[in-house]
Amino acid sequence: MKRLNKIRNTLKHNGGHPDQPTINLAATDTTTFLEASTPLVFQLDYAAVSMADVIPSSRCATWYARRRPQALTANR
Repeated sequence: MKRLNKIRNTLKHNGGHPDQPTINLAATDTTTFLEASTPLVFQLDYAAVSMADVIPSSRCATWYARRRPQALTANR
């Protein structure tokens, strides 16, 4: 968390843009944090969480959930 906060502060307060390795490291750190904390806070497996879970309209959530695997495959 300290490393991620330092990157954020550099960007926000100094206008310093991180390089690609720093961005990759921040993404990895964030994923690691969420995988560890999600079960503790929400009693859910992080990998099982989907944006479809937070869409209020069940019709839209179903539409999104059906297309999500296709979108993930297309972006690889």
